[in-house]
Amino acid sequence: LLVIFSLLNFQFYSLYPLVPVIVLYSANARGFMAHIFAGRVMVYLGTISYCVYIVHYPVLELFTRYFSDYFYGVAPGRTPLTLWAFLGVMTVTLIAVAAALYHSVEYPCRRFIVKKWASPA
Repeated sequence: LLVIFSLLNFQFYSLYPLVPVIVLYSANARGFMAHIFAGRVMVYLGTISYCVYIVHYPVLELFTRYFSDYFYGVAPGRTPLTLWAFLGVMTVTLIAVAAALYHSVEYPCRRFIVKKWASPA
């Protein structure tokens, strides 16, 4: 919703805190948002969300350092379309790095911890 508001040049910034309330309200067991949140992609993004949190700043920092001319407006031929394409590439890179980190570090460590310290039943 925030992306839609920003694309429409929505000026009521004081209503932004209501976005989570709207999402939570519409995510009841049979609602449209519940159907979206139960999808495989959203569940997977929720699974790797901690890794996304951990790597988002380093990926953002690498992109801003490597493409600093682009970010600071000095790159020739910079258009809104190329900005959206660049943000898309950055997002895909972020998710790929987070997924690799999840499958190579977090999941094996979690399995090890569960095996090592699981109480005998």
